[in-house]
Amino acid sequence: MINIRRWALALYISGLLLPGLAAAAGETYILGVDASVDKTAAPQVLPLGEIRINGQAVPAYGLRMSNPAADGMLDLRPAQKETLSFKAAITPAQTQQVAAYYHSFGWLLVPRGWQPVAGGLGANGSESLLFMPPNNSGYVQFYHTSACVGCAQMAASAFFPEAAKDAAANDFLAYTGTDVPLQQVRLRPHFIGYSATKNGQRIDGLAYYNRDADLPFWKAELSLPSTQRDLAQPILNWLLPQR
Repeated sequence: MINIRRWALALYISGLLLPGLAAAAGETYILGVDASVDKTAAPQVLPLGEIRINGQAVPAYGLRMSNPAADGMLDLRPAQKETLSFKAAITPAQTQQVAAYYHSFGWLLVPRGWQPVAGGLGANGSESLLFMPPNNSGYVQFYHTSACVGCAQMAASAFFPEAAKDAAANDFLAYTGTDVPLQQVRLRPHFIGYSATKNGQRIDGLAYYNRDADLPFWKAELSLPSTQRDLAQPILNWLLPQR
Protein backbone atom coordinates (compact mmCIF):
# COMPACT_ATOMS: atom_id res chain seq x y z
CA MET A 1 0.00 0.00 0.00
CA ILE A 2 1.34 3.44 -0.91
CA ASN A 3 2.90 5.52 1.85
CA ILE A 4 0.94 8.78 1.49
CA ARG A 5 3.33 10.92 3.53
CA ARG A 6 6.31 9.76 1.48
CA TRP A 7 4.35 10.21 -1.78
CA ALA A 8 3.34 13.74 -0.79
CA LEU A 9 6.91 14.71 0.04
CA ALA A 10 8.24 13.30 -3.23
CA LEU A 11 5.74 15.25 -5.31
CA TYR A 12 6.32 18.42 -3.29
CA ILE A 13 10.06 18.17 -3.94
CA SER A 14 9.45 17.57 -7.65
CA GLY A 15 7.61 20.92 -7.84
CA LEU A 16 4.15 19.52 -8.59
CA LEU A 17 1.41 21.74 -7.21
CA LEU A 18 -0.69 19.84 -4.68
CA PRO A 19 -3.57 21.98 -3.43
CA GLY A 20 -3.96 21.74 0.33
CA LEU A 21 -1.43 18.95 0.71
CA ALA A 22 1.23 20.97 2.50
CA ALA A 23 -1.07 21.09 5.53
CA ALA A 24 -1.58 17.32 5.73
CA ALA A 25 0.35 16.99 8.97
CA GLY A 26 -2.00 19.51 10.61
CA GLU A 27 -5.07 17.80 9.16
CA THR A 28 -6.44 21.11 7.86
CA TYR A 29 -6.98 21.59 4.15
CA ILE A 30 -5.67 24.96 2.96
CA LEU A 31 -7.77 26.62 0.28
CA GLY A 32 -6.12 28.79 -2.33
CA VAL A 33 -2.67 28.83 -3.89
CA ASP A 34 0.29 27.47 -1.95
CA ALA A 35 2.86 30.27 -1.65
CA SER A 36 5.66 27.73 -2.14
CA VAL A 37 4.49 26.72 -5.63
CA ASP A 38 7.39 26.59 -8.08
CA LYS A 39 6.38 28.95 -10.88
CA THR A 40 9.61 28.27 -12.78
CA ALA A 41 8.12 24.95 -13.93
CA ALA A 42 5.24 26.44 -15.91
CA PRO A 43 3.78 24.27 -18.70
CA GLN A 44 4.51 25.44 -22.23
CA VAL A 45 1.53 26.71 -24.23
CA LEU A 46 0.81 25.09 -27.62
CA PRO A 47 -1.52 27.13 -29.87
CA LEU A 48 -4.17 24.86 -31.41
CA GLY A 49 -6.42 27.32 -33.20
CA GLU A 50 -9.94 27.33 -31.81
CA ILE A 51 -12.85 25.29 -30.52
CA ARG A 52 -16.46 26.34 -30.86
CA ILE A 53 -18.84 26.70 -27.93
CA ASN A 54 -22.48 27.18 -28.90
CA GLY A 55 -21.18 28.00 -32.38
CA GLN A 56 -18.87 30.74 -31.11
CA ALA A 57 -15.08 30.61 -31.62
CA VAL A 58 -12.88 30.27 -28.52
CA PRO A 59 -9.05 30.35 -28.63
CA ALA A 60 -7.68 26.87 -27.93
CA TYR A 61 -4.32 25.73 -26.58
CA GLY A 62 -2.54 22.53 -25.67
CA LEU A 63 0.06 22.12 -22.94
CA ARG A 64 3.55 20.67 -22.82
CA MET A 65 4.11 19.42 -19.29
CA SER A 66 6.80 17.62 -17.34
CA ASN A 67 6.15 13.88 -17.22
CA PRO A 68 8.22 12.01 -14.59
CA ALA A 69 6.74 8.67 -15.68
CA ALA A 70 8.39 9.07 -19.09
CA ASP A 71 11.42 11.03 -17.81
CA GLY A 72 10.66 13.92 -20.13
CA MET A 73 7.86 16.11 -21.46
CA LEU A 74 4.37 15.24 -22.65
CA ASP A 75 2.34 17.21 -25.18
CA LEU A 76 -1.35 17.33 -24.27
CA ARG A 77 -3.56 18.01 -27.27
CA PRO A 78 -6.81 16.50 -28.56
CA ALA A 79 -6.73 13.44 -30.78
CA GLN A 80 -7.62 13.99 -34.43
CA LYS A 81 -11.08 12.48 -34.08
CA GLU A 82 -12.08 14.44 -30.97
CA THR A 83 -14.91 16.91 -31.41
CA LEU A 84 -14.02 20.59 -31.30
CA SER A 85 -17.61 21.81 -31.11
CA PHE A 86 -19.54 21.93 -27.82
CA LYS A 87 -22.78 23.05 -26.25
CA ALA A 88 -22.51 24.69 -22.84
CA ALA A 89 -24.35 26.89 -20.35
CA ILE A 90 -22.46 30.08 -21.12
CA THR A 91 -23.63 33.35 -22.65
CA PRO A 92 -22.12 34.83 -25.83
CA ALA A 93 -20.61 37.68 -23.79
CA GLN A 94 -19.00 35.23 -21.37
CA THR A 95 -17.73 33.08 -24.22
CA GLN A 96 -15.82 36.08 -25.55
CA GLN A 97 -13.97 36.26 -22.21
CA VAL A 98 -12.64 32.69 -21.98
CA ALA A 99 -9.99 30.52 -23.59
CA ALA A 100 -9.78 26.71 -23.67
CA TYR A 101 -6.76 24.65 -22.60
CA TYR A 102 -6.45 20.92 -23.27
CA HIS A 103 -4.98 18.72 -20.53
CA SER A 104 -5.18 15.09 -19.45
CA PHE A 105 -8.80 15.55 -18.31
CA GLY A 106 -10.01 17.22 -21.50
CA TRP A 107 -10.75 20.91 -22.07
CA LEU A 108 -10.54 23.45 -19.26
CA LEU A 109 -11.91 26.99 -19.57
CA VAL A 110 -10.00 29.91 -18.06
CA PRO A 111 -10.37 33.68 -18.39
CA ARG A 112 -8.88 34.85 -21.66
CA GLY A 113 -5.37 36.27 -21.27
CA TRP A 114 -4.54 34.14 -18.22
CA GLN A 115 -1.54 31.82 -18.46
CA PRO A 116 -0.47 28.50 -16.89
CA VAL A 117 2.11 29.48 -14.27
CA ALA A 118 2.71 26.10 -12.61
CA GLY A 119 1.78 22.46 -12.94
CA GLY A 120 2.82 19.07 -14.12
CA LEU A 121 2.14 15.35 -14.07
CA GLY A 122 3.06 13.16 -11.13
CA ALA A 123 4.83 9.83 -11.38
CA ASN A 124 1.51 8.14 -10.50
CA GLY A 125 -0.38 9.94 -13.27
CA SER A 126 -1.82 12.72 -11.11
CA GLU A 127 -2.01 16.20 -12.58
CA SER A 128 -2.10 19.72 -11.25
CA LEU A 129 -2.48 23.01 -13.11
CA LEU A 130 -2.46 26.61 -11.97
CA PHE A 131 -3.52 29.57 -14.15
CA MET A 132 -3.17 33.21 -13.16
CA PRO A 133 -3.49 36.63 -14.81
CA PRO A 134 -0.41 38.82 -15.36
CA ASN A 135 -1.18 40.86 -12.22
CA ASN A 136 -1.75 37.75 -10.04
CA SER A 137 -5.20 39.03 -9.04
CA GLY A 138 -6.85 35.60 -9.12
CA TYR A 139 -6.34 31.95 -10.00
CA VAL A 140 -7.87 28.88 -11.59
CA GLN A 141 -6.48 25.55 -10.50
CA PHE A 142 -7.27 21.96 -11.35
CA TYR A 143 -6.01 18.81 -9.64
CA HIS A 144 -6.71 15.11 -10.00
CA THR A 145 -5.20 12.18 -8.14
CA SER A 146 -5.17 9.66 -10.98
CA ALA A 147 -5.92 6.13 -9.75
CA CYS A 148 -4.10 6.49 -6.41
CA VAL A 149 -6.76 5.41 -3.90
CA GLY A 150 -5.09 6.78 -0.78
CA CYS A 151 -4.30 10.09 -2.47
CA ALA A 152 -7.92 10.43 -3.59
CA GLN A 153 -9.42 9.59 -0.21
CA MET A 154 -7.10 11.98 1.61
CA ALA A 155 -7.75 14.90 -0.76
CA ALA A 156 -11.49 14.25 -0.97
CA SER A 157 -11.88 13.98 2.81
CA ALA A 158 -11.84 17.79 3.06
CA PHE A 159 -15.10 17.93 1.10
CA PHE A 160 -16.84 14.54 1.24
CA PRO A 161 -17.78 12.88 4.57
CA GLU A 162 -17.83 9.50 2.81
CA ALA A 163 -14.22 10.01 1.70
CA ALA A 164 -13.17 10.71 5.28
CA LYS A 165 -14.84 7.45 6.34
CA ASP A 166 -13.15 5.56 3.50
CA ALA A 167 -9.76 7.02 4.46
CA ALA A 168 -10.22 6.04 8.11
CA ALA A 169 -11.29 2.52 7.13
CA ASN A 170 -8.16 2.11 5.00
CA ASP A 171 -5.80 3.77 7.51
CA PHE A 172 -5.04 6.70 5.18
CA LEU A 173 -4.49 10.29 6.19
CA ALA A 174 -7.61 12.47 6.24
CA TYR A 175 -8.40 16.12 6.80
CA THR A 176 -10.59 17.25 9.67
CA GLY A 177 -11.71 20.43 7.92
CA THR A 178 -10.63 23.45 5.92
CA ASP A 179 -8.78 26.56 7.02
CA VAL A 180 -11.86 28.73 6.36
CA PRO A 181 -15.54 27.72 6.56
CA LEU A 182 -17.08 26.25 3.42
CA GLN A 183 -20.57 26.61 2.03
CA GLN A 184 -21.32 23.36 0.22
CA VAL A 185 -24.04 22.11 -2.11
CA ARG A 186 -24.37 18.46 -3.13
CA LEU A 187 -25.02 18.91 -6.85
CA ARG A 188 -25.12 15.20 -7.68
CA PRO A 189 -24.25 12.03 -5.75
CA HIS A 190 -20.54 12.41 -6.56
CA PHE A 191 -20.25 16.19 -7.05
CA ILE A 192 -20.04 18.99 -4.49
CA GLY A 193 -20.00 22.69 -5.26
CA TYR A 194 -18.42 24.88 -2.62
CA SER A 195 -17.58 28.50 -1.87
CA ALA A 196 -15.66 30.36 0.80
CA THR A 197 -14.21 33.76 1.59
CA LYS A 198 -10.52 34.00 2.40
CA ASN A 199 -8.54 37.20 2.92
CA GLY A 200 -11.53 39.11 1.60
CA GLN A 201 -11.57 37.17 -1.68
CA ARG A 202 -14.32 34.80 -2.80
CA ILE A 203 -13.32 31.24 -3.68
CA ASP A 204 -15.54 28.88 -5.68
CA GLY A 205 -14.90 25.24 -6.43
CA LEU A 206 -16.23 21.96 -7.75
CA ALA A 207 -15.10 18.63 -6.33
CA TYR A 208 -15.75 15.06 -7.48
CA TYR A 209 -15.31 11.85 -5.49
CA ASN A 210 -16.30 8.29 -6.36
CA ARG A 211 -14.27 5.56 -4.71
CA ASP A 212 -15.30 3.06 -7.41
CA ALA A 213 -14.21 5.22 -10.35
CA ASP A 214 -10.95 4.79 -12.25
CA LEU A 215 -10.17 8.42 -11.41
CA PRO A 216 -11.72 8.73 -7.93
CA PHE A 217 -11.06 12.41 -7.11
CA TRP A 218 -10.60 15.69 -8.90
CA LYS A 219 -11.12 19.30 -7.95
CA ALA A 220 -11.34 22.63 -9.76
CA GLU A 221 -11.08 25.82 -7.74
CA LEU A 222 -10.94 29.48 -8.68
CA SER A 223 -10.89 32.99 -7.32
CA LEU A 224 -11.68 35.69 -9.87
CA PRO A 225 -11.42 39.49 -9.80
CA SER A 226 -14.75 41.23 -9.28
CA THR A 227 -14.87 42.27 -12.95
CA GLN A 228 -14.73 38.61 -14.04
CA ARG A 229 -16.68 36.96 -11.25
CA ASP A 230 -19.58 36.10 -13.54
CA LEU A 231 -17.26 33.62 -15.29
CA ALA A 232 -16.99 31.39 -12.21
CA GLN A 233 -20.21 29.48 -12.79
CA PRO A 234 -19.72 28.71 -16.51
CA ILE A 235 -16.07 27.72 -15.94
CA LEU A 236 -17.03 25.25 -13.21
CA ASN A 237 -20.25 24.05 -14.86
CA TRP A 238 -18.21 23.21 -17.95
CA LEU A 239 -16.67 20.36 -15.93
CA LEU A 240 -20.02 18.83 -14.93
CA PRO A 241 -20.87 15.89 -17.24
CA GLN A 242 -23.97 16.50 -19.30
CA ARG A 243 -26.95 14.42 -18.28
